[in-house]
Amino acid sequence: MEAAYINRTSIKAPRITAITLLVQAAVAGYDNPFPPGTTLELVQFRVTTGIITLKLANDVEQATLESMKEALQQTLSQYGIKQVELAFGCSHP
Repeated sequence: MEAAYINRTSIKAPRITAITLLVQAAVAGYDNPFPPGTTLELVQFRVTTGIITLKLANDVEQATLESMKEALQQTLSQYGIKQVELAFGCSHP
């Protein structure tokens, strides 16, 4: 799926912008694998690997985690990223 949007900031980090839009997406008729309340904590790129740290508001099933990873891999493949690793920040203090 492609989504058109107006970026009101200068794009200095298009990969991070794409991840942020993906995590926050709410498009009628489509399910976003990222549960409401998910926030992007940290992004690291090592050559063709992206390590994405997310903070989840609630526990999620393994199938949802796999869908999240696949969505990130598909999105970041446009920027030369071939592999995505998910990490999770602490949701409780």
